[in-house]
Amino acid sequence: MRWRAWDVGSVDGAGAAGVRRRAADRARLYDDPAGASRGTSVAGDPLLGGVFAAPNRWRDAFWLAVPLGLSYIAVTEYVLPKRSLRVEAAPVAGARLALLGAAALAVSAGSVPGRLWPSTAGILAAAILMAALFALDRRAQIRLLPAGAFNARTPLGAISLTMALLVVGTGTMPFVPYVLRVAYGHSPIVAGYVGALQALGWTCAALVTASAGDGTARRIIAWGPIVMAVGFLGVAHTLYRGSLPLTATAWAIVGVGIGMGWAPLGSLMIRAAAAPERDLAAAFISTTQLIALAFGSALAGMVANLGGLPGARTPVEVARAAFWLFAVFAVGPAAAFVFAGRVLSLSPAPGPLPADR
Repeated sequence: MRWRAWDVGSVDGAGAAGVRRRAADRARLYDDPAGASRGTSVAGDPLLGGVFAAPNRWRDAFWLAVPLGLSYIAVTEYVLPKRSLRVEAAPVAGARLALLGAAALAVSAGSVPGRLWPSTAGILAAAILMAALFALDRRAQIRLLPAGAFNARTPLGAISLTMALLVVGTGTMPFVPYVLRVAYGHSPIVAGYVGALQALGWTCAALVTASAGDGTARRIIAWGPIVMAVGFLGVAHTLYRGSLPLTATAWAIVGVGIGMGWAPLGSLMIRAAAAPERDLAAAFISTTQLIALAFGSALAGMVANLGGLPGARTPVEVARAAFWLFAVFAVGPAAAFVFAGRVLSLSPAPGPLPADR
């Protein structure tokens, strides 16, 4: 059921590439246009995916990514600034990017046998590779990560950890339409649209809360992980019981829990960065999302394998394995709630950026 990934990922990536170049002091508006591009893609991709999946020709959908990818060459040429704006070309951080990819691959590879010890070895290998990435980045002349990234002792680190823990859960998205299709016989289009509700909930919540006042924004940051955790537990229960309307509602609540605090957290991240690194911190919002999604997808596959989902033969077995998958991933937003409390204790209220320091 991964036939819908090409559309959301590609259109969202194009939107993010265009809007992240905007000034850092407009950080709280970043996710409005990015969210709109995501919502637009999500609204249409289950229909397109269903057209290919219903006759079991879902692989053909990936060929559509080729002209889309080529069209982005023209889009980026139009949207991104030219070299004449005195932007110096930076070397590609090949080694650090390779470490990041290898870390996500280690988690995925470890989960393939479906046993505990290879999965544990994969997670340990990923942790070592990520530590090497952070060490290399600290010594690099041109950094990929702002100072304090993923360090819970700093405001920016606590913010990035909160955002990452919220996004990790989105790696379970392909399993919602999969279970609805395999266990309960719903059509690919129906199952796909239910799977899309999480992204739509994220988009709508981000658009509504982007202009929240300072006090409201801080309360939203605290409540977002709770809402998401409730949504995950709801999905685990309703998907096991086979209720399509309640599963759809709970899955949308998961997205709302992510989106409601996304813009305020992004604003806080840029405020927490040193003045020379504010542009880097703005780009790091997308970097955090992509890193978390990569690891979330790998972890979701690992939990699904350990829970016996690939070997499930009956609808009851599929539903039982799905229950444990989504129940386990409720731990992510629960941990995000802890870090959100630290964010609020370390960070100033969202608002205009302070003067350069």
